[in-house]
Amino acid sequence: MNSLEESILGGLKYGLKEIVPGNTEAILTANILNAIDLDDRFQLGIFSNAEKKAIITAEKEKYLQHNPYIKRKIKEENKR
Repeated sequence: MNSLEESILGGLKYGLKEIVPGNTEAILTANILNAIDLDDRFQLGIFSNAEKKAIITAEKEKYLQHNPYIKRKIKEENKR
């Protein structure tokens, strides 16, 4: 294998290990939140209020864990 092929293979391995999983998780999150939105808009009754609250709370916590700056800003605002 020449250096160009090795470089391409390295890029593919990196993408599969680092980029694809993050994008897949983001797509799954967007899909579930869109499903909740559609359920509310069209009153489908797919999700109970408790399920919606649990899912949204879990997604909110994941978001805040990945964005500590926003979490600090929220705490500062709540202290006022």
